[in-house]
Amino acid sequence: VFEFGCGTGRNLAALERLGASSLAGCDFSPGMLSLARQRGPSWRLFEQDMREPVPLPAESADLVLFSLTLEHVEDLRVPLREAKRLAQPGGRITIIEIHPVLSANGGAAHFDEGSTEIRMPSFPHQFADYLNAFAELGLRVHACREWRPADVGNPVPFHNLKRGPLDPLTLEFCLAV
Repeated sequence: VFEFGCGTGRNLAALERLGASSLAGCDFSPGMLSLARQRGPSWRLFEQDMREPVPLPAESADLVLFSLTLEHVEDLRVPLREAKRLAQPGGRITIIEIHPVLSANGGAAHFDEGSTEIRMPSFPHQFADYLNAFAELGLRVHACREWRPADVGNPVPFHNLKRGPLDPLTLEFCLAV
């Protein structure tokens, strides 16, 4: 598994619990990577921007993951091209992003660092932006799902209910390489 924008390694840890045996990721935040290294000392972690080539061989991952990270790049094709290079034939690329309807209305990933809210640069991609990038790179959509608060079970965190239980929150694409 390789995760672009792995942050503190939360997703990598979950995938390891599910049986993934070789995990790697990149993030540009040294602080988040420090926490990820504590969480998974055997993981291969790289401090870098996801728009840069990953220092791993081609076709080295069964699964490549983007989770709430592509909103931070203007040109989706750049990291997706690298994801395609990393994915083995028959492998998968999974993308989970803020839903285009939500991002068009100003929704963006953010986090708190102490008492300060951190908002990184964000680009509100539309469905067509994703689909056109996939088509240009020869990536096939294997599955697509729109997640709403009502889809994640109870209890739903209060901040996810601001717009209502049926309004879309995230979008998931599963791509075949």
